[in-house]
Amino acid sequence: MSVSFDVNLLRDEDQERITRSAALIANPLSEGHYLRDNMFLLAQVARQGNVVTVDIDRDTPTVTFDQSVSDAINDKFARRIPTIRQYTGRQGDMRYTLLSGGSMIWVRQGEESRLALLQRQIYVRDNPALGYVLAPGQYVTPSGGVGERILHAALREGAEELLLLVKRGSAMDAFNQLAYQPAKSDAVPALLSYNGLTMLSVAEKMQSVRDVQQALTQRGAGQDFPQSVDIPVVLSVRERPEDADRLCTVVTRVNGRTVEECRCVPYQDSTTMRVHFNIPYEVELPVGLEIAAYNAEAPGRAVRLMSEAEMQAQMQATPDPNGVGAIFKMVAAYLRKDCGDAPADMRNANGLYEGSFAAVQRVLAQRLAVR
Repeated sequence: MSVSFDVNLLRDEDQERITRSAALIANPLSEGHYLRDNMFLLAQVARQGNVVTVDIDRDTPTVTFDQSVSDAINDKFARRIPTIRQYTGRQGDMRYTLLSGGSMIWVRQGEESRLALLQRQIYVRDNPALGYVLAPGQYVTPSGGVGERILHAALREGAEELLLLVKRGSAMDAFNQLAYQPAKSDAVPALLSYNGLTMLSVAEKMQSVRDVQQALTQRGAGQDFPQSVDIPVVLSVRERPEDADRLCTVVTRVNGRTVEECRCVPYQDSTTMRVHFNIPYEVELPVGLEIAAYNAEAPGRAVRLMSEAEMQAQMQATPDPNGVGAIFKMVAAYLRKDCGDAPADMRNANGLYEGSFAAVQRVLAQRLAVR
């Protein structure tokens, strides 16, 4: 349901940047702007080999969550911009696609590596067996000053949905080394660091922990949440060497000029007219420590750490591929050895991964067979 939006809030000087994606990139909305979290980018996306191009030109519109915002902009500026609901309902301009960025966080302990999967309510509502899927991440909007990289920020912000709490398990010595007050603590939050930088401060991470605990308690589901949580420990994420030939090079161009290049996993979900860009990261912890995982944005939705074998087993046991298949196809795309060599039944007209559920099962089975 659309909320009301006051057309009088719109300012003439904002016309270009709230209606055209290229102008929004050149002049991002600042924190506190009345439309800061309501304007997102559209683009034309295509792939050739292992290079994906994201093209945004001067006529590419923006997109908004709210129909009333779209209506107000049309009333004042005589420019109709689409809504995300229109695109996810396949009613948008088919030349363009929504952009979504996120992170694939793998937790490695010894020889075992497990991917953090977040439960999405849309799939649970249709079929509880479809519960755990890869978080599709954030819709992309420029978040900083002119020249700041566009996709990189969104790729990392998606990881902040994930709250990892490290518990002692059977690894007493390892936990004592992580915790600031090990004798008084039941768990230590992980604050993920990218090349020495964290998306959140220690105080913000602790507030996230308290918010999750409070939300779970209010729902009557807080009994398993650790009672005493220590200050966060900074854990560095890394790109795994085995991922080097699994990733595509994504080139973002604005008005024909390259503004950013990054390496990630692209996957197009035409059912929602969205291209997901996910970058796989790994965080390593000693064997024996227990990991409790929570959804920081929606605490009522569960998180599960799953190995490749467990993902394959869930797919084989799922009678209806709708929903879960669409997301697992991105994982299957990542698990393929060569990003530029997708089989024909897993590629769409733009050359991006998007295949049948059977094709995904086959790719995962082939991947597991050679391990």
